[in-house]
Parts: sequence; C-alpha cells; structure tokens
Amino acid sequence: MALPFPSLLSVSRTRSMRCPVVASATTGTRDTGTTVAAKQPAWTGEDSLPSRLVNLLIASPLFPLLKIGARQQLQMTAEKNDIPWRKTVERLRGERERLQQLYDVVVDRAIEYPAYYTRPFHAYDEGNLNWLAGYEVEPATYSMAMRVWPDEPGLSPSTAQARLRSSCYDHLKVYLGSERVKSVNSVIDVGCSTGVSTRYLARAFPEAEVTGLDLSPHFLSVAMLRQEPDFRPLFEEEEPVQKNISYMHANFEHSGLGAGEYDVVMLQFVIHELPAAPTKAMAEEAMRVLRPGGVLALVDNDPQSPVIQNLPAAIFSLMKSTEPHSDEYYAFSQEENLEAAGFVDVCSTAVDPRHRLILARKPSKSV
Repeated sequence: MALPFPSLLSVSRTRSMRCPVVASATTGTRDTGTTVAAKQPAWTGEDSLPSRLVNLLIASPLFPLLKIGARQQLQMTAEKNDIPWRKTVERLRGERERLQQLYDVVVDRAIEYPAYYTRPFHAYDEGNLNWLAGYEVEPATYSMAMRVWPDEPGLSPSTAQARLRSSCYDHLKVYLGSERVKSVNSVIDVGCSTGVSTRYLARAFPEAEVTGLDLSPHFLSVAMLRQEPDFRPLFEEEEPVQKNISYMHANFEHSGLGAGEYDVVMLQFVIHELPAAPTKAMAEEAMRVLRPGGVLALVDNDPQSPVIQNLPAAIFSLMKSTEPHSDEYYAFSQEENLEAAGFVDVCSTAVDPRHRLILARKPSKSV
C-alpha cells in the first residue's frame, strides 16, 4: 500500500541546519555536523529484507509471544537496575478508586479516538486506553532511560532520567537564547503520558505554566495522582509538588487550545508512535498555538544513531512488534514536515547515543 505524503517519505533528506552546540561531558551526545541524514535503519521499510521478515512474523500467530517478550525486556531491565516495576504497579492498583475519581475529572467524553490510537500498542491490546498501561508507564520510562547508557557502571535510574531530559532542555534553552528563556510563560508537553516528562519540563522552566496534554485519560489520572503529596512519583519522593503544572485530555491534532498563546510546544518520545498523517497534523497545530517566535521541540529516536542503525535482530523484532508505526517514522522527514508547516530555523542534533532533538521556530510577525 502506498504511504501518504510521498514527498516527505523518502530516505533522501535535504541538508538540515545544525543546532547550537551545548558543551557537556556527561550526555554522550554526538556532533553530527551539517550533514545529509543517513538512510533509515536496515530493519525498517518495505524494501528491506529484515524488515519484511519481521513484518511477516508480526502478522503471524507468533505475534502475542513477541509482545510478551518486548514487555519482559523492559521489566528485566527495570528490576536489574533497582526500578521497582512490580511494587509500583501494585501500589497504583491499590489506588484504583482515587484514580477513577481523577479520571472522571479529567476525561473529555466527547473525544473521538483516532483509529491508530485504539489498536494494540506497547504490548497492550487496548493500546494506551487501559489502567495497566498507566500503572506501568513510570517504571518503563526509567527502564528506557537506563537502556540509553547500558554499560555505564554505577548509573542510577534517577541520574539516567535526569540526564536524558536535561540534555534536551539545555539545547532548547540555548536555541531560545538567554533573553527568550526568561520570557517563557507557557509550555505544552504533548503526549505527556503519566507526567514524568511534564515534571522535568516544569523544573526546567519554573516560571512558566506547563500543560501536560495526552490522549489517554488513564495516563492523565496517574499523572494527577502523582501531584498529590501522599503519592509522590517514583524516584521523585523528595522533590516538592510543582504548582506550575496542569493536565488536559485532548488530541493535539486539533487540540482546541487558543491560537498564538504558547511559547514552547514539546513532544518527548512521541512522534515514533504516530503514523505520518497525525505527525503532519500536529506540526500544523503547533504552528497554530505557538506565539510568533515560539519554538517547537521534538526529541525522539535518531535514525542516524549507530545504536539504532545496528540494533540486533532480536531487539528490533521486539521493538517493531510493539511500535507499529516504526517503518513510517524512519521513512518520514521530520525536518521537511516542519518546514512544510511554515517553521523556520529548523535544526537537528544528537542529544545522547540513541536520540535526536529537532528544534524549529514559528516566524516572528513582520515589523
């Protein structure tokens, strides 16, 4: 079947600008320079034999086993690194009544979920629209951070997560410029999940009002619970409750937010989970809701990363089994998509061994 937006779905990339360099001895970034992006990983795409074999496997009766294996990989990484996966799940299960109350507060029952969002995803038959997914997101997020630096001795889950986030925010602040950083008053964290990213973003911009927006009311209920003093988040027990956070149930393809009201829109590890059509729609929505001169920031898997390019067959098979839009993500030019939506000063940089940050600016009004 032909993929949509053929001009953007191509392994041939235009030359993209390099983002301002942020010096760091700890993030493990790669200086990619101003280069033409490498071809997509060999394990993605319709023309790749490994990709076709994995896709056939996913379509076979063995698919349930792949889903179980992918989830077990994260659980094993978690428990091996002292991330209390099972304990976290059990504690949240014990708060089911309170979570339902929060669900009833945050849910927008008028939302019609797009088809891509209701299919099996991340090893859950109901995708993100179920309580188990909400219970497991937090330990899975810390497990994911540990996998970025798998061979670093003594690395703790909290340090890995902080490094993962700060490497992005440091680049974002340099791109904004020192004066603009001081004037950031409103930030949207799109695809905020259960709020790990939102809390880190709120600490990076303590003077701003930060809105966590997600399409899963289950995720948002857990995020809201974690704002209560008696239910502080995993590895953040000593952090004060942040007063500059609110949560919203919405589809960012058409969010209903006011036009031109936000300084920063950020999507953290979201785009690889989307087909091309909503990715395009979200770029257009970001352009609409940003103020003139506002900035869009996307952090996600880096197609040029040697780690991503050279994933072992067992790992990329598990990954593709729970990430159904991988082929589209790696074939889709995010930079060209942002330029097509009207953004300027589009740049990309590697922020750790696995991930890249793409930054873009809404044009300022003509004087």
